[in-house]
Amino acid sequence: MEQIGLNEISLKKGHKDFVTVVSSHIDGHVQLLAVLKDRKKETVEDFLASIPKKLKKTVKSVCCDMYDGFINAA
Repeated sequence: MEQIGLNEISLKKGHKDFVTVVSSHIDGHVQLLAVLKDRKKETVEDFLASIPKKLKKTVKSVCCDMYDGFINAA
């Protein structure tokens, strides 16, 4: 799990009710890891903290847009 991707999508028009989509390239395929309930920094931090240590050691980068919550969580 060398790279984790973080992105948000809006469930409603007008940029409301965001969820965070967490993905990774695993064995050459994009794999969905989680859909988080919102895009808050704390929610993303909690998810990243829940990754087992053995897998965390394999992460080399996190790919995200310029949203501060994602950057600060990573």
